[in-house]
Amino acid sequence: MHYEIIMLEFIIPIKIDLKIREKHLDILLNHINRKYDFPINVIECDLVPKLKNDNRYKKYFYKVNFEYFNRSYTINRLKDFCQSNFICICDADIIFDYTRFNKALKQLENFDFIFPYTGPIYNISIKQYLEKTFSEDSLYAITSNSGILLCKRDSFIQSGMFNENFKGWGGEEQEFYHRIHKLGFKIGKIKGPLYHLNHFRKNIFKNKDLIENNRIELEKIKQMDINELKNYIEKGFLSYEKAIRHANKEIQ
Repeated sequence: MHYEIIMLEFIIPIKIDLKIREKHLDILLNHINRKYDFPINVIECDLVPKLKNDNRYKKYFYKVNFEYFNRSYTINRLKDFCQSNFICICDADIIFDYTRFNKALKQLENFDFIFPYTGPIYNISIKQYLEKTFSEDSLYAITSNSGILLCKRDSFIQSGMFNENFKGWGGEEQEFYHRIHKLGFKIGKIKGPLYHLNHFRKNIFKNKDLIENNRIELEKIKQMDINELKNYIEKGFLSYEKAIRHANKEIQ
């Protein structure tokens, strides 16, 4: 299926910390390619590249020295290469509904950001998804702003992109939604569920320092008025490169 009026690129951030990540990425790629011919970009940030070459997508690798998956930093790298007017930022372990995604595509020119679901989110295996055998026991979250969003590239950049002060994952999508809402961007949502592919979690997120860091950053953003928020964005969130330069200055 081809949408001539829409030049959209998929952006998929990933870190291969578990073997199942590659399996879930494979499922997602097949899911996308079954209906769409949009370019797919997969961004990997790690000490060394682990992702295999694949003709279904264009691979981008950024060497980093943090062990945790810095989701915000990984996604924000899209500004280095993505030139399409519209983008779809999509986690590597979700499955979205085609009908609602098509509705989002048709409406995308009228919004800055569209979330092609409102919830709930179900945590399921691919077998459960295909057979539609999951139940309320598979409920992952009643509502959420995580997993997938479609947006105008310029709106994403103007919003400040994802906040790289968040370490690892957790809270960054909640903060992002709060920010774009407060800044007055036009946001659309399409009613319906999203499906998260179940996997074991390497729980660096249980690291108390990471949790506390993200909690403080989220509360700080929530307390800002619109002018403070705009100034914070204009100064630039603390990116990985800035953090390294700052650390080097302190050492010197």
